[in-house]
Amino acid sequence: MPTLDFVEQIRQHVKTQAEEHGEHALDREQRLNWWRSKVDALTTQMKQWLEPLITDETISVRQKSVRINEDRLGDYELPALEFCFGLSSLSVTPVGSVIIGALGRVDIAGPEGKAMLILTADDAESSPSFKQEHARWFISYPEQRLKLFELDESSFRQLIVDLLGVGD
Repeated sequence: MPTLDFVEQIRQHVKTQAEEHGEHALDREQRLNWWRSKVDALTTQMKQWLEPLITDETISVRQKSVRINEDRLGDYELPALEFCFGLSSLSVTPVGSVIIGALGRVDIAGPEGKAMLILTADDAESSPSFKQEHARWFISYPEQRLKLFELDESSFRQLIVDLLGVGD
């Protein structure tokens, strides 16, 4: 059985940490909510771009949750998508928001390869809140890691063609 001194030491240690990191907990929640909103907006936009094909049932969309564990954000879940194109499919899977050199990453994979969707802001010298406010998604292909392509409807369509091997 632990001594009272031990119990009090642990209680004091935990209390001190909570006081010191109370602001960090608020930052964590704000960052997690912001990250969720960016992933939700991304997946909503993808579905909108593919809406004619979804509506006429040329493709189908399945949504599931993925569990992510990041040092600064802890455990959380985000939606992942699978677009089914006949016998082929593309998976869209959030990886995390604590990424070196970026504000977030989502992987997209198909039968002919994979790419990363990188969330970043142009100005590396700006404040974190400025970066969050001005963050945009870019495509990064494995064979061209240093070259980023801004994600828009046209580049998304090309990404699908590339990862499905359409026209090869």
